[in-house]
Amino acid sequence: MTNQEKKKYLNSYLALRSRLKRLGLMYIQCDLDTMLPSIQSDGLPHAHNPHGLETYAQKRDKLERDIEKTRQELIDKLSEIVWNIEQMADETERSVLYYRYIEGMKWDDVADTVGYTRQHTDRIHGEALQHFNPAVVTLSNM
Repeated sequence: MTNQEKKKYLNSYLALRSRLKRLGLMYIQCDLDTMLPSIQSDGLPHAHNPHGLETYAQKRDKLERDIEKTRQELIDKLSEIVWNIEQMADETERSVLYYRYIEGMKWDDVADTVGYTRQHTDRIHGEALQHFNPAVVTLSNM
C-alpha cells in the first residue's frame, strides 16, 4: 500500500464519523415521525387510512433496520482504523497519526500536542506512514 493510499484510508475516519452522526439524526427523525405522525409531510398514509399505516410501519421498520446495519458497518470500520493505529510499535508515531487522523487536529496543533516542532512532526509523520501497515480486522482480532 502506498503512502497516498494509507493517507486516504486514515482520512476516511472523519468522513465515516460524520456519516455516522447523520445516521443518528435519521434515526432520531424516525422516532419523531412515530411520536408526531400528524405533522409529517412525507406523502405516506396516516391515521385516516389504517391499511396505509400498516404499510408505513413496515417501511419505517425497514428503514430502521437499514440504518442500524449501516451504523454497525461504520462503527466496525471506525474501530478498524483506530485498531490499526494502535498496533504501531512507536508511541510517538502512533500519537501523530491518532491526533491528525482520528482527532482531526491541524498540523501545528499535532506538533504542539506531541511536543515537537512542526518540521520534526512532519518527519515523524512520514516515518509513521512507512511503518503503518493496516490489516483487515475482524472483531476477534480487536
